[in-house]
Amino acid sequence: MMKAVVNLRNLFRKTVRFGLFIPFSNLIPLYFGKYLPAGFVDYLHNKRNRIIRKKIQEISDTKLVTTEPERPSDPLPIWFFWMQGADNLPCIPRLCLNYAQKNANGHPVIVVSETNLIEYVQLPDHILQLYQQGRITPTNLSDIIRLGLLSKYGGLWIDATLFITRPLPADLFSLPFFSIKHHPVGHFVSDGQWSSFCISAWRNHPLILNAFHILTDYWAHEDIQIDYFFVDCAFDLLYHTDNASRLAIDAVPFTNENIYRLNCLLPLKYDEAQFTELTRDTYLFKLSWKTYTEAELIRDPDSYYNHLLRQL
Repeated sequence: MMKAVVNLRNLFRKTVRFGLFIPFSNLIPLYFGKYLPAGFVDYLHNKRNRIIRKKIQEISDTKLVTTEPERPSDPLPIWFFWMQGADNLPCIPRLCLNYAQKNANGHPVIVVSETNLIEYVQLPDHILQLYQQGRITPTNLSDIIRLGLLSKYGGLWIDATLFITRPLPADLFSLPFFSIKHHPVGHFVSDGQWSSFCISAWRNHPLILNAFHILTDYWAHEDIQIDYFFVDCAFDLLYHTDNASRLAIDAVPFTNENIYRLNCLLPLKYDEAQFTELTRDTYLFKLSWKTYTEAELIRDPDSYYNHLLRQL
């Protein structure tokens, strides 16, 4: 009930601040998309993205930088963030962390939390104040943290629900910028061109630095996010306004086409042939820690989840 009240309040505030079109062009396809012509849904999606790009440009006074990414001399770190720390992970993020450590392939896995965040990245005071006031959510903060860490140190950012099935390949880190690129699924800001839950970058990459400054500048003027996938909106703005950013994103190959298919299988009986087929060209899978309870995942001793646990 409380979450519904908060969502309605945020919808009202967003409508007052940004107008009717942005929030309702998101809700209409979500709830009525299957009843509407595909062309009309595409129109809403594209127009919404254009309006958001324009409004972020108006709000943020970011001056784009043109730094040269620094080629790493040591294995880049893998960044894993959970606000409450590794000791308080739910079962799915815990599984993902264990597999990240198992398949890091020589890269250090660094777990960042609220208690050690200050050791790695210095966030602007206004960001911390908005977070303490509850204006910025942990998700908003996570968006800024990932860009801050990658711009300062480089490395691979993985969300706490990204599952790695085999040792990470060296070519993932060989590009100055890498993200999971796949053919579009649904209507998301990125249109599959990148995945903000999995980003690898060399230190001082201008795409990452500029996205970081867009987000921090935005929050210096606003206390409500324009879109849930806000970091994607920053990338989208750069993709459409900065040629270097467009080239960096376009250079990323298509990979991991089955990225969303494992999550629905987790409580079901493990099928080795099916898993082999899934992982033939996919080694990164996006899971969710909210889809199932732990009891549902472990109910069948031969479930995918239990099988994956036994492989650790």
